[in-house]
Amino acid sequence: MEALGFVANHETSEIALLCHADQVRHVATGRGAHGTSLDYLEGIAAHFAALGIDDSEVAGLLEDVREYLAMNPEPPPPYSAAIPSVNCNRASRA
Repeated sequence: MEALGFVANHETSEIALLCHADQVRHVATGRGAHGTSLDYLEGIAAHFAALGIDDSEVAGLLEDVREYLAMNPEPPPPYSAAIPSVNCNRASRA
């Protein structure tokens, strides 16, 4: 069996803590060498469901990304420093 995994070092300064609204935007617009961020999130959610894992954060993020895309059928280009963050001062998804 071959597998591809992704890991992140959360101790590095290169990883920023994103508010939920920015997470949604990043997932909705992100694309890399192995596909889109949405494809990756959908894959995680599908595998969790197949294993009987109920992860409300993954499910909520996926729901919010789909809602974002429904309201923005032509989303902006993938994240860059030129695109300002949304207002993250509001309460995050409960």
